[in-house]
Amino acid sequence: YTLNIPGPVNLTIYDAMGRKITSIVESDQVSGKHSCNWDCRDASGQQVVPGIYFCRLEMEGTVSIQKLIIVK
Repeated sequence: YTLNIPGPVNLTIYDAMGRKITSIVESDQVSGKHSCNWDCRDASGQQVVPGIYFCRLEMEGTVSIQKLIIVK
């Protein structure tokens, strides 16, 4: 993702039922290009089951949601 201006960023993973699985990013970041990886683990470190998940990115006053499909 690319930030045009510095500011807070929240990137959170949810399951298909809308339950929060884990937070990947929760911090103020500088402007520019950024990247991150999700290791397919929940907040307690357990591997998630195959299925549909959603990545919710909040930054610069906007929200973007992408569907993720985890396969075995």
